[in-house]
Amino acid sequence: MTAARQQVTREWWEESLNQFDTYISALVLEEASGGAIAAVSRLKANEGMPVLEITDEAEELAAALVKVGLIPVTLRMLCILL
Repeated sequence: MTAARQQVTREWWEESLNQFDTYISALVLEEASGGAIAAVSRLKANEGMPVLEITDEAEELAAALVKVGLIPVTLRMLCILL
Protein backbone atom coordinates (compact mmCIF):
# COMPACT_ATOMS: atom_id res chain seq x y z
CA MET A 1 0.00 0.00 0.00
CA THR A 2 2.81 2.43 0.91
CA ALA A 3 4.66 1.74 -2.34
CA ALA A 4 1.49 2.41 -4.34
CA ARG A 5 0.96 5.75 -2.59
CA GLN A 6 4.56 6.71 -3.20
CA GLN A 7 4.18 5.87 -6.90
CA VAL A 8 1.03 8.00 -7.17
CA THR A 9 2.88 10.87 -5.49
CA ARG A 10 5.84 10.53 -7.87
CA GLU A 11 3.53 10.54 -10.88
CA TRP A 12 1.68 13.62 -9.61
CA TRP A 13 4.98 15.47 -9.08
CA GLU A 14 6.12 14.60 -12.59
CA GLU A 15 2.81 15.47 -14.31
CA SER A 16 1.26 18.28 -12.26
CA LEU A 17 3.83 20.07 -10.14
CA ASN A 18 4.76 22.54 -12.89
CA GLN A 19 1.23 23.97 -12.70
CA PHE A 20 1.91 25.48 -9.27
CA ASP A 21 4.31 27.85 -7.55
CA THR A 22 5.97 25.49 -5.13
CA TYR A 23 7.87 26.14 -1.92
CA ILE A 24 9.39 23.93 0.72
CA SER A 25 9.81 24.61 4.40
CA ALA A 26 13.11 24.30 6.21
CA LEU A 27 11.55 21.52 8.33
CA VAL A 28 10.44 19.49 5.32
CA LEU A 29 13.86 19.89 3.73
CA GLU A 30 15.45 18.63 6.94
CA GLU A 31 13.09 15.64 7.07
CA ALA A 32 13.78 14.85 3.40
CA SER A 33 17.48 14.56 4.19
CA GLY A 34 17.00 11.47 6.35
CA GLY A 35 17.18 7.90 5.16
CA ALA A 36 20.34 7.67 3.01
CA ILE A 37 19.36 6.25 -0.39
CA ALA A 38 15.80 7.57 -0.47
CA ALA A 39 17.05 10.97 0.69
CA VAL A 40 18.89 11.49 -2.58
CA SER A 41 15.70 11.20 -4.65
CA ARG A 42 13.68 13.29 -2.18
CA LEU A 43 16.26 16.07 -2.18
CA LYS A 44 16.50 15.96 -5.97
CA ALA A 45 12.70 16.32 -6.21
CA ASN A 46 12.88 19.41 -3.99
CA GLU A 47 15.85 20.90 -5.82
CA GLY A 48 15.36 24.50 -6.86
CA MET A 49 12.30 25.12 -4.68
CA PRO A 50 12.48 28.30 -2.64
CA VAL A 51 12.91 27.46 1.05
CA LEU A 52 10.54 29.08 3.54
CA GLU A 53 12.39 29.86 6.74
CA ILE A 54 10.87 29.32 10.16
CA THR A 55 9.68 32.69 11.44
CA ASP A 56 8.39 33.70 14.85
CA GLU A 57 4.90 33.90 13.34
CA ALA A 58 5.19 30.35 11.98
CA GLU A 59 6.28 29.08 15.38
CA GLU A 60 3.31 30.80 17.04
CA LEU A 61 0.90 29.33 14.49
CA ALA A 62 2.40 25.85 14.95
CA ALA A 63 2.07 26.14 18.72
CA ALA A 64 -1.58 27.19 18.40
CA LEU A 65 -2.37 24.33 16.00
CA VAL A 66 -0.68 21.80 18.29
CA LYS A 67 -2.46 23.20 21.34
CA VAL A 68 -5.92 22.69 19.83
CA GLY A 69 -4.96 19.27 18.46
CA LEU A 70 -5.09 20.06 14.75
CA ILE A 71 -1.56 18.83 14.11
CA PRO A 72 0.54 16.29 16.00
CA VAL A 73 3.69 17.23 17.84
CA THR A 74 6.88 15.89 16.28
CA LEU A 75 10.18 15.84 18.11
CA ARG A 76 11.60 18.55 15.80
CA MET A 77 8.54 20.74 16.25
CA LEU A 78 8.70 20.24 19.98
CA CYS A 79 12.29 21.51 19.97
CA ILE A 80 11.20 24.60 18.03
CA LEU A 81 8.31 25.30 20.37
CA LEU A 82 10.38 25.02 23.53
